[in-house]
Amino acid sequence: MQFIILVSLAAAAYAAPQIVPYVHEEIEAEPYVHEEPEISPLALGIVRPNAAPQQFAAPAAPQQFAAPVQQQQFVQQQQFAPQQFAQPQFAPATPAGYVSGAFTGTCYNNLGEGVPCRQKF
Repeated sequence: MQFIILVSLAAAAYAAPQIVPYVHEEIEAEPYVHEEPEISPLALGIVRPNAAPQQFAAPAAPQQFAAPVQQQQFVQQQQFAPQQFAQPQFAPATPAGYVSGAFTGTCYNNLGEGVPCRQKF
């Protein structure tokens, strides 16, 4: 185990970066020269360069369609009977949702005490 640690420390020592002074070398910039490549006939859309231009027939008159037919409206029959629910067997004594009574128009602070509401905003 100690041998592995010793070898790893030796490897780390040899792998440490060597200190080399920085020498700035100036590289000349080359001027930009735009070279336009020659456009081939295929790039222009000419697939058969020696063929005669193709003649197309005159476009036909637009096809007229019949006016839409008014569809007959009918009431769709209900497929299933309305779902039946069992009536509750008890009624709650007090309305749910109010722990300390209904809201009386007052405001509450962070302790839950009733305080007058702020009038100035």
